[in-house]
Amino acid sequence: MRKYQGRDIIEQGNRIWTFAIGKTLAERAIAENNTKFLDKFGAIAKTVAEDGTVTWDTNKLAKAFVDRNQGTYGGRGLPASSVDGMAAPWFSLARWSIEKSNVIFQDVIKPAYIPDKDGNRNFGPLLTYSLGAFLTGAAIEQLNEAINNDKKMSIPKMNELQAANASWDRYVARLVNVMQLGSFAGITGDAMKIASDITQGDTPRGFSVPTADLVANGIAGSMLNFSRAVRDGTDPIDAAGILLREFMKHQVQGIHLASNWADNEDVQRKNKFRDLRVWKQVTGREVPSNFEETNMALRPEERQLKRATTPEEVEALLPNIVNEMMERYKDDPYKLHKAIERLKSNSYQTFPSPHSDKPDAAAYYDYLVQSVGKEEADARLEDYVRQSGLNRGKARALGAKK
Repeated sequence: MRKYQGRDIIEQGNRIWTFAIGKTLAERAIAENNTKFLDKFGAIAKTVAEDGTVTWDTNKLAKAFVDRNQGTYGGRGLPASSVDGMAAPWFSLARWSIEKSNVIFQDVIKPAYIPDKDGNRNFGPLLTYSLGAFLTGAAIEQLNEAINNDKKMSIPKMNELQAANASWDRYVARLVNVMQLGSFAGITGDAMKIASDITQGDTPRGFSVPTADLVANGIAGSMLNFSRAVRDGTDPIDAAGILLREFMKHQVQGIHLASNWADNEDVQRKNKFRDLRVWKQVTGREVPSNFEETNMALRPEERQLKRATTPEEVEALLPNIVNEMMERYKDDPYKLHKAIERLKSNSYQTFPSPHSDKPDAAAYYDYLVQSVGKEEADARLEDYVRQSGLNRGKARALGAKK
C-alpha cells in the first residue's frame, strides 16, 4: 500500500540522498583518517590485507551511514526491550520510531550527560540535533502548506499565538509540535506530542500505525459509511463512487495533493473554520467537541444545498430536495418535520456572530487583522455576514419564523 500512497518514493529518495552524503563523508574521512567516523560506521567496511594494509569500502560506509540516519527497519538498531517480551509484538509496529529514539539516545543524549574519559560532557550533538529538528519541522510545515495549495495545518502558527496573546504553555505546545514534525527523537517525540495535546485539551495526535489506520479508518470506515448512506436512501452506485473518491483522496498522497489544488474553494473554506477553532483554543474559549469525519455519501444533495453560496444555487436545489422529502415521508409527518428541521439547521462557524456575540466578534476581527491582514479580515467578516444571511433565507424558504 505504501507504494500506491507514494510513501515508498519519498523513502527511496531520502535514502538515495543520504547515501550520497554518506559516501562523500566516507571519502573525506578516509582521506583525513577520521578514526571517529571510521570506527562508528566501518565495522563491515574495513579490510586488512596480509601486509597490514587497510582498505575501506566507501559504499559499505555509506550504507551504514544511511542505516544509522534513516533506520534499518530491522532489529539491529532496536533496544532489547522492544524485541523480547510481552510488548514486543506491539513495538514491532513502531520499530522505525523506536530505532530512531534509540539511536538519538546513544548518539545525542548520552554524550551530554555521560562524561568521556577526560571527564568532559559534550553538549554539541544535543544542541545541533535539537536545532536541526526544529528547523526541519518548521521547513516541513511551510512545505506542507505550499504543496497543499495553502491549506493550513492544525498547529497554531507563531504569529497567531502572538495575535491572540497566548499563554506560555501554548508556545511550548507549538515547539513540541514543530519538533515532532522534524522527527525529533523518534517515538519519544511522538509521546511528547501526545502528552502536549492532552494537556492542551486537544485530540491526541502524533503516533499512528499506517496499516491499522488504513484498515480501521480507510476500509472499515468507508464500508460503514456506505451502509449508513444506502440505508438512508442514497443510491448504492452513487454512494460507492463518492466513497471511493474520498478513500483515494485520503490514502493516496498524489490524489490528496491534486484534490487540494483542484478545489481551492474547499481549501479556503476549511481554512476559515480552522482559524476560528485555533483562535478559540489559544484564547481559552469553549471549542466544540471533535466530531466524526463527515460521511460524504450521506445526503449529498442536502450538503450541496447547505454549502450553496448564491440565491441561484439555492433556487435550483431546494425544490427538488423538499419534493423528495415530501414523497419519502408522505405517510410519516413526524419524520418529515424532523427532515425539514435538519435541513434548516446550517451553522456557518467561520466568525463569531456580530449580532449575538459582539465582544467575541470584535476580538476575533482584531485577531485576524494581526494574523492575516486587514483586507482578509474584512473579507472574512463580509463572507460570514453574506453567507449567514443566505442561510437564514434558506430557513425562511423552509417555513422558519423570522
